[in-house]
Amino acid sequence: MHPYLISISKDFEKNANVLKAADFHKYMMGNFNFFGIKTPLRRHLCKIHFRHHLISSAKEMDDIVREAWKLDFREYQYYAIELIIANKKLWNEQTIELIDFCMSTKSWWDTIDPIDAGILVDYFRKFPQHIQPYSFKWNNSDNIWLQRSSIIFQKHFKQDTDCAMLTQYIEKHLCSEVYHVQKAIGWALREYSKINAEWVQQFIDTHELKIVSLREAKRRLYIDDEVNVESL
Repeated sequence: MHPYLISISKDFEKNANVLKAADFHKYMMGNFNFFGIKTPLRRHLCKIHFRHHLISSAKEMDDIVREAWKLDFREYQYYAIELIIANKKLWNEQTIELIDFCMSTKSWWDTIDPIDAGILVDYFRKFPQHIQPYSFKWNNSDNIWLQRSSIIFQKHFKQDTDCAMLTQYIEKHLCSEVYHVQKAIGWALREYSKINAEWVQQFIDTHELKIVSLREAKRRLYIDDEVNVESL
């Protein structure tokens, strides 16, 4: 184990909850083992750890994250994500290789979604030249979680959303039978409808969406319709 991880490992072991660990394991369909630490406490432990254990270089961050990602308990992967977020000042162009590693290894929604929300949005704003090559690779991957990420990573881009890219990535997976991919399609459209409802409505009218995608995509449009009716 990397020396940097010894302290947080002791904290995790000290606060382990066997009953919660079993619940978390079951909730994640048996894919991962857990210490059983609830999110607020885990984040508190991580925050304290980061405050007292500083990282001096991108290389050190890379080494620690990759080591944490290899460890068995899922809390270590959550910790690694928060470590990357806490050290944004160390990010450089090559950090996308670390991000890609985290997304491609032990992939599941519980790591993909916080990486999308807490890491990709800021990294791509800083290094937009990497958006197309990496998102295209993820969209064409056989990994459903990478497909999901390629569809939803722009959900916080708002007016900067690349509609042509969004269209291309959604159309690639319109026929997917995977619930989490269908959900991602609807989620991405719903978020963009907050900025451009007309574009989303037109997309819905010109594409045959799965029921899950359609229901999610229309959710915000329905709210807007209700507001408009009430204002008449």
